[in-house]
Amino acid sequence: TSIGASTFADATNLATITGLNGVTSVGSNAFSNSKISSLTFGSALANIASSAFVGANNLSSITLNTNSRVVVGDSAFSGLSNLSSLTNSSAITSIGSNAFANTSITTFNANNLTKIGDSAFANATKLSNFTGASNKLTSIGANAFSGATQITTLDLSNVTNLSGTSLA
Repeated sequence: TSIGASTFADATNLATITGLNGVTSVGSNAFSNSKISSLTFGSALANIASSAFVGANNLSSITLNTNSRVVVGDSAFSGLSNLSSLTNSSAITSIGSNAFANTSITTFNANNLTKIGDSAFANATKLSNFTGASNKLTSIGANAFSGATQITTLDLSNVTNLSGTSLA
């Protein structure tokens, strides 16, 4: 089951959705400008498209299934300053450009992460714990952590492609 592009866009009264266990993908702008506050996905989820949640400013919590392997597209959660909780982030394998820019997430477990796009965590000023970067993480884009001023430890020992000012 897929949630298509713009399916819940501008749904200003929609606060809760249940029954997302079988969802395999979330389309572009699927929840843009909606009032959704939290979402929990099952193990079938594989893709969150570009700009899927742009403007969904009430979104504060996303829960992924630990058995999932999820690709997060460009700007998927960008600008969601209330997004502070990303449970089971270890399910994410690839992060597009600006995907978590200007969010309030505090912790990210990168156990299965292979790629971080340009400006992926730019200005994520509350991100302090970026852990679990394994030998799978090989590429970090330009400005990936620019403005993420609270990060205290970042293991880059296996990264083979570190672009420009990734950590500026």
